[in-house]
Amino acid sequence: MYTSSSAAVGTYEQASIEAQSLRTVERKTLLRGGYYGRHVPSGHLLYVHGGRLYAAPMDEKRLALTGPPVAVIEQWAVNADIGNAQMDVSRSGTLVYVRGETGKTILTWLDGTGRTEPLRAPPAEYDGSVRFAPDGKRLAESLTERGNDDLRVYDWERDTRTRLTFTGLDGVPVWSPDGKHVVFTSTRGWGHRKLVLDAGGWRRRGFPADG
Repeated sequence: MYTSSSAAVGTYEQASIEAQSLRTVERKTLLRGGYYGRHVPSGHLLYVHGGRLYAAPMDEKRLALTGPPVAVIEQWAVNADIGNAQMDVSRSGTLVYVRGETGKTILTWLDGTGRTEPLRAPPAEYDGSVRFAPDGKRLAESLTERGNDDLRVYDWERDTRTRLTFTGLDGVPVWSPDGKHVVFTSTRGWGHRKLVLDAGGWRRRGFPADG
């Protein structure tokens, strides 16, 4: 059993869970719109969608669901951007999972003495892309909300965020040396990533060659 998705989608929320026989190589789609599928001893398929863990009865021999899913857990650690979930099930049927908000972390200063201090920005789900502007007063960041990755600029002196993109498929921002432009990667329905340049005022200037 595994999760199948496309790079053009940009999030695993719209992925599908596939079951494939190692003996006959037969492959069947168990459901669409979920990820991190796990078959458990009770005869259910566990999977994640919209930040919730669902359980649906499953016929293992026919490789098919036999009933509607039921929500089991909310408010726990999942990440639709990479299709990951912090949970596991033992052979006896015991479920263990990590409580907390979905993948949210805080930005923290680390000075030369090793002292850390949180920035004023509230917790958010970062995809690992945070870049300082040349002036040292702004951060370009890629945040995930409801499975969509978009860019923001955080002014840490004013403690304000400005949203730059709304496509849900953008990340890895890099500032130009003068701090007036941001280059980032975007899928935007092409099926592969391209580099995109946004000008001051965040007007899209064009799409360079594939990258």
